[in-house]
Amino acid sequence: MEYYAAALREQGAVKINTDGIMIKGCLLNREKIVVMAFCHTESVKDCKHQRSGLFENLSSQKEAERSDLIIRFLEAGTEELMAGYETACDFDGKRKCIELFQSFMELFEGVAAKKRLIRGKTITLIIICGQKMQVLSNTKKDIYVIKSEGLSKQREYERIDLSREIFMIRGYIAEYQTIVIGSDTLFERLSDRELVMNLCPQMCRDSDTMEYILGCISENIRGKGMMEPYCGGAVCIK
Repeated sequence: MEYYAAALREQGAVKINTDGIMIKGCLLNREKIVVMAFCHTESVKDCKHQRSGLFENLSSQKEAERSDLIIRFLEAGTEELMAGYETACDFDGKRKCIELFQSFMELFEGVAAKKRLIRGKTITLIIICGQKMQVLSNTKKDIYVIKSEGLSKQREYERIDLSREIFMIRGYIAEYQTIVIGSDTLFERLSDRELVMNLCPQMCRDSDTMEYILGCISENIRGKGMMEPYCGGAVCIK
């Protein structure tokens, strides 16, 4: 199997983008693994500035720091957590995936609390290993699966931890499918038809093409008057 991927992350007209998106490929003992991660936080400081009317006066430097914080965390955190695994087979088991997600959440919550990004935490992790796909989320976030004939949403989660909000989807994916995840604000401006036309496997020839397609999608939704920040990522399996 071959994997092609691209990500999109745009600032809003007046709001800081505190959403994070990451797609990372790993090679463990000659086996390919793709990890997708999406998180959303809401800064207490940002909420305070919005209420006081001072939000628009935040410096561009601070905006950039907050916007990049999530991405840097996701990349560094995933590398650190992946270092504990020797082969792709480690991800076949349900327990291993849960352990990875719990470690991911603990690391995320530690950074989020330190930076006062502690409201509305959403974390979703997708692990693709061969034809197996495992999704873990604390909010049952929709996962979009695009084929040439149409689009489906993976949302049949099972609760796997009674003490915490952790939900899981386990399934299989075939070749010539595109997995998409992103901000709710992104999908609110895109119809299912637009997603299929732009991100069906036939259109995703390689990663560069997918980057170009996502850029066109961004221009399109900005043209529709989108003012909110948004991000999204896609992986095409061929």
